[in-house]
Amino acid sequence: MSDGRRLWQTASYAASPVSGWACGELRVGAVADFVVLDGEAPDLVGLTPDQMVTAWVLSGHTRDVAEVRVGGALKSRGGVHLDQQKLDADWRQAMRTLRG
Repeated sequence: MSDGRRLWQTASYAASPVSGWACGELRVGAVADFVVLDGEAPDLVGLTPDQMVTAWVLSGHTRDVAEVRVGGALKSRGGVHLDQQKLDADWRQAMRTLRG
């Protein structure tokens, strides 16, 4: 197991007692929050899955992420949140309110 994968798994498992959720693995009954890395991203192309995890954990970028899923539901694809326009509008309104 690579250092990056070990770091990712250790952090994931350590989150369980803090969050109260079963973290660090995909299994029936566990919360399915995860990222899918893009194996064709320039920084990841040609790497084994284990090497991809290490590269992403130690020096990754959002451009390396193909999808983000929360509770198993797709939330982001290709670096764009599915509700990006609403999030942008809400942000602008919050800034207007805060800046009076």
